[in-house]
Amino acid sequence: GSDLNKDELTCSFATHNLIQHLHLIQSAGTSSSHTDPYMAPSQGLKGIEALTLDYQVSWPVSIVLSRRAITKYQLLSRLLYFSKHVERRVLVCWSNHQTTRSMALRQLLGSSYC
Repeated sequence: GSDLNKDELTCSFATHNLIQHLHLIQSAGTSSSHTDPYMAPSQGLKGIEALTLDYQVSWPVSIVLSRRAITKYQLLSRLLYFSKHVERRVLVCWSNHQTTRSMALRQLLGSSYC
């Protein structure tokens, strides 16, 4: 299309999970010599956990949307996106449980079925 700002919006994958990212922001400017358990290397992020949208803001708008504000929006959007993913997983689990419950497996399997 004809969107003038399409080149300003980018999608990337973060290298830190949300807790690590928040800890980096909190500890910025402080010198800490001890090893921090939050900064231990992670097992690798899934796409859902690492998806980050970024927006490059030009001058007049950058007064209102600073880099700090955009970082806050990034963290919130990552949290909401991941929360929606968890909600969908719980819904599928609950649906499977309801299906299994309606089969009356307790009567068929006896006391071995919890």
